[in-house]
Amino acid sequence: INKPEKYTFFGLKFQQIISIMMANMVNICICDGEGGEVKEAPSCTAKPNGSYCYPGDPNKRILCLLGILLVTSCPPDQEFNCKSKMCGNIGNPNNCKGDQMTPCL
Repeated sequence: INKPEKYTFFGLKFQQIISIMMANMVNICICDGEGGEVKEAPSCTAKPNGSYCYPGDPNKRILCLLGILLVTSCPPDQEFNCKSKMCGNIGNPNNCKGDQMTPCL
């Protein structure tokens, strides 16, 4: 008998979450401009669990889990739709936009 996974988040098992987190450690800072100025990186510290828009990149989304930040990307020809919490067509009014880490409610 297959038992269901005890700990999952958005359908991801703990091991998958750790793998994604490690793969995205390069997303710790965002560089802006030719001078390489470092802007504040997105953070899940003190934020509720859930999906968030990635600042300045509608192709990405942030998953916050217990203060841990996970970044996932949509296929190149899609953007993250905050309302459906799925990747979709570019230009949809519900897609992520702007330079703030906004929650997808």
